Amino acid sequence: MAGRYWIRVIVTSVVYSIAIGLGGYVFVPNTAPVLLAVPFVSGCLLLLHAIQTTNLDELGFAIVGMWTAILALSVAIGVLDELFRSQAVDLTTALGTVGITIVLVAGYLVAVNR
Repeated sequence: MAGRYWIRVIVTSVVYSIAIGLGGYVFVPNTAPVLLAVPFVSGCLLLLHAIQTTNLDELGFAIVGMWTAILALSVAIGVLDELFRSQAVDLTTALGTVGITIVLVAGYLVAVNR
C-alpha cells in the first residue's frame, strides 16, 4: 500500500511541476529571463510543502486557479496591446509573471485553510 502512495506522489509531483513550469514560463519576457526564478522557486517550495503535509489535492486546485488567471491575463494583455499599441509589453509580461505566482501561492493558501 505504501508503494502505491509514493507512486501517486511521484506522478502527481511530475505533472504539477510541468504545469507550474509551463505556467510560469508563459509571461516571461525575452529581456528578463531571470524572472523565471520567481514561479519556479515558489512552485518548488509549494510542491515540497504539499508533499510534506499531504496537501497535493489543494495544490492541484491552486494550479487550476493559476491557469485560469493565465487565460484571463492573456486575453487582457492581448486586448490592451491591440487598443493601445503599447511599447511596454515587457513590463506587462513581467507583472503577469509575478501575478501568476501570487495567484498560485494565494490559491494554495486558501485551499489549505479550507
